[in-house]
Amino acid sequence: MINKLGFILKKLRNSRNFSKLALRALEIMRAEGLNGIRIRLIGADEAPISGYQEWINLHEKLDLESKALIKLKIDCLNCPPLLSVLMPTCESNIAWLREAIDSVQKQLYPYWELCIADDASSSPEVKSLLSQFSQDDSRIKVVFCKDRQGISEATNVALGMANGQWIALLDHDDWISEDALYQIAAAADANKNLSLIYSDEDRIDPDGLRFGPYFKGGWSPDLFYSQNFISHLGAYKKDLVVQVGGFRVGFEGSQDYDLALRCIEILEDNQIHHVPRVLYHWRSHENSFSHQHSDMAKIAAVKALNEHLARRLINAQAISVDAGYRVIYGLASEKPLVSLIIPTHNRVDLLRRAVSSILEKTTYSNYELIIIDHRSDEAETLLYLDEISSIDNVRVMHVEGGFNFSAFNNQAVNVANGSIVGLLNNDIEVISPDWLDEMVGLTIQDGAGAVGARLWYPNDTLQHGGVILGYGPSRIAGHIHGMRRDNQGYFGRAELIQNFSAVTAACLLVKKSVYLEANGLDENLPVDYNDVDFCLRLIKLGYRNIWTPYAELYHYEHGTTGRGALSAQRHSQLSKDMSYMRNRWGDYLIQDPLYSPNLDLDVVFRLSSTRERLENQKTLCKTRRFSAAKNGRLGVCAIIRNRAQWIEEWISFHHLVGFANFYIGLHKCSDSTEEFLIQVSKKFNIKIFHVEDRVGGSPQTFFYNFIQNEVAHEVDWMAFIDGDEFLFAPEQKAIGPVLDEFLQKNVYALAIHWACFGSSNFVTEPSGLIIENYRHRAPDDFPVNKHIKSVVYQRVPGFISFNNPHLVSADFQVFDEILRPINTPISPYEPSFTSLRINHYLCQSREYFDKVKKFSGNADNDSSDEIKKEGCWIGHDRNDLLDHSVESYVHPVKNLIHREAVEK
Repeated sequence: MINKLGFILKKLRNSRNFSKLALRALEIMRAEGLNGIRIRLIGADEAPISGYQEWINLHEKLDLESKALIKLKIDCLNCPPLLSVLMPTCESNIAWLREAIDSVQKQLYPYWELCIADDASSSPEVKSLLSQFSQDDSRIKVVFCKDRQGISEATNVALGMANGQWIALLDHDDWISEDALYQIAAAADANKNLSLIYSDEDRIDPDGLRFGPYFKGGWSPDLFYSQNFISHLGAYKKDLVVQVGGFRVGFEGSQDYDLALRCIEILEDNQIHHVPRVLYHWRSHENSFSHQHSDMAKIAAVKALNEHLARRLINAQAISVDAGYRVIYGLASEKPLVSLIIPTHNRVDLLRRAVSSILEKTTYSNYELIIIDHRSDEAETLLYLDEISSIDNVRVMHVEGGFNFSAFNNQAVNVANGSIVGLLNNDIEVISPDWLDEMVGLTIQDGAGAVGARLWYPNDTLQHGGVILGYGPSRIAGHIHGMRRDNQGYFGRAELIQNFSAVTAACLLVKKSVYLEANGLDENLPVDYNDVDFCLRLIKLGYRNIWTPYAELYHYEHGTTGRGALSAQRHSQLSKDMSYMRNRWGDYLIQDPLYSPNLDLDVVFRLSSTRERLENQKTLCKTRRFSAAKNGRLGVCAIIRNRAQWIEEWISFHHLVGFANFYIGLHKCSDSTEEFLIQVSKKFNIKIFHVEDRVGGSPQTFFYNFIQNEVAHEVDWMAFIDGDEFLFAPEQKAIGPVLDEFLQKNVYALAIHWACFGSSNFVTEPSGLIIENYRHRAPDDFPVNKHIKSVVYQRVPGFISFNNPHLVSADFQVFDEILRPINTPISPYEPSFTSLRINHYLCQSREYFDKVKKFSGNADNDSSDEIKKEGCWIGHDRNDLLDHSVESYVHPVKNLIHREAVEK
């Protein structure tokens, strides 16, 4: 580093050099940030993952509220699957085996079974422990094999015991997180098309300390040919595993890789799903099977991979490499013609080096070179262009107009003779002679889109190892760069063929037919991001983009656009290109599906530990889901404790009025309420949730918030009421048409006023009619008497948080001056309401509200005397409730909810 700094200081003595270096530094910072400057000065290793325990505490803490939320979400699943965890055991470490089983028993998700097949362990302790677990927990099944069969057959024995729709694989010395099975079940329930689910994983040392997390991306078929990243935690539909024949003998050590390879042969890409959470903790110790038999496992993996390629009739051979596996694709004897296209402007030094390296080093012979000259005017350049144009497979095209990299390449592709086109910069230099063989072999594969190469800076640090969306200061896209040649990268990925969302057009191959299908490069992007945009359009068409480390070239950077590339005009164009990309792709650029959301967007593959990103993730998680079209359905949400004597007529009444969906939260319910709700759940479309106490918050508030976020999208209106209250329309009409009238006025949130009926001295039998403790009448000009405390919400964009479930739920109509359109992102009720204890006494008039909110306390209490003096409230004795308005409601409602009337 000292030598480099000395060299730079020497150059800075020249004012012209200083100006050039300053502009260059600005260019690098715009594209790559300060990290780009650092890399060019000293190079860069893979950023170390440090502070993992701190990251765990920040991102994975399952406190009481988190667990309560997960349990509610489990209740929310439409069809929770039974998960069968398969665990082969053999001569297990007792302590670790106990931990493995305990980790299953501690699952928040209750619908599981653990199928253990012991492969003839000689240890009586193992057999005793397994027998004890099986006796104590009926969900744990154990079979003791008489003879040693090996891990594949033992797992098949466990598979034979499984009754679940899904299976998950767990080694006998590992453990899974408390929410592991919930995350699998939630993914399976959300998308019934899925058949294979995998998660992130880390390792645990013999003392139980977690380290080495592998944060994976979405499904990458070419990376899977390079390493078994499904591994842990892997979950499969049981029918799929049975269909492919289960686990095969002869692939011990890589039996799960062999299974996955056979499964993906009959699956579509969209049937494979990644859960970006660390759900599996893989114990690292010298006695593990993978450690003791690592060579055997790798041989088995290569065998499985080659058999897979043969079954798919792919002309290729898999071999073992240090970082994993490499698939070498064969070429037919008659190799396809490749048209290599190089735009240039003067800079004969760069062009000569690029062309010479291609002509002299490339072993692939069937190619043509198309040089696109953009207004070169230097004599030496023109002489060289004239000279190389006499070579048989070299053509020179001259183009005019302003610089437009996209347009130049599009013109050349239109006249290219090859079935494959290659886009190259004029500042590249071939390193590996077989670079074109490697790239063509990948390009001709079914479904292949753009294929990119590994490019190096002249100082042998990585310039391009694939493109990540959202990476770098622009948050549009950036190259993986900066690693030295001796660095294998994040889990060996710097040396493995894999998929990326994009690759650079400094060296890119694609079928000509695919290029034309995508309409080529977008000429609205003349300089920057045209390759990223092109690759994203290929993905949209169903193709996958591939990067290979086995095609290597030097990239001297920015020679194509000439010496004026760092001008103010250049930076202006960069801003336009960035704006164009954001407008076209929007949120798609925020999170690359092939790059983990747990990793940093400033330093590649570094843990994202910033609270800002964590908060952003929490915000995204809280974003409510909505259906695109209205469904006309009404929902009722209530939290109930022991309402067995009234629940039937409560459900029947609201169903009769027009409510189609019921969301019932049971809190400390010990009577037969749940039993009845289960019996009638299909008839009345009831979803049951179990609400637990929480520290520092109301269970009702917590449950209402959950419903708003998780299931409110299932209905057009949601009523939040208590389990002893009834919501009905005037004159006993169905409530749907009443709500439709409000929709026509663009009203999205209502507090509906109804007369309160019944009291302890009027209704002697438990009829389900509301019995209120407070007895106050609204002001004289408020044309109603007592009201049931009920609120109806329509779905709205954004996250509405209840600080008090009854905040807008009682003596209240819609404020005339606060009618809000349906797309209003927040509740129309000011946050100041939340600090007041007047939740039962909100008034229609803004004038009354302003008076009431001066005071805290309930209008029934002595603290509210000042409110009464203001004339806002008229006091009534508790027994002075039964007037004509109440009397007129009681009998019709009793008739409506009578069981015989409902059945009739």
